[in-house]
Amino acid sequence: LDAARRLLPSLGNPGDMQVAQFSQPATPGRVYYHVYRPAELIADAAYSGWRLLGWHAGRELSEAATWPPAVRGADKQLFFAFAR
Repeated sequence: LDAARRLLPSLGNPGDMQVAQFSQPATPGRVYYHVYRPAELIADAAYSGWRLLGWHAGRELSEAATWPPAVRGADKQLFFAFAR
């Protein structure tokens, strides 16, 4: 879907999605989410005056490993540390 959004901006921005609410009790409508890509989050934080201290994938931390950023960014769980 994100590849299609790059070609057809009318579909929204890459990372944007709307999902049915899953609260209890259920409420009508859909919730808007934007799922950041690592580089996008880092750039937005820097623009806001935050300095990146480091970031890691959950598996890196649990396995005491260090991965290249491209591999790290594919993990489902990412942790970022920023300072102001």
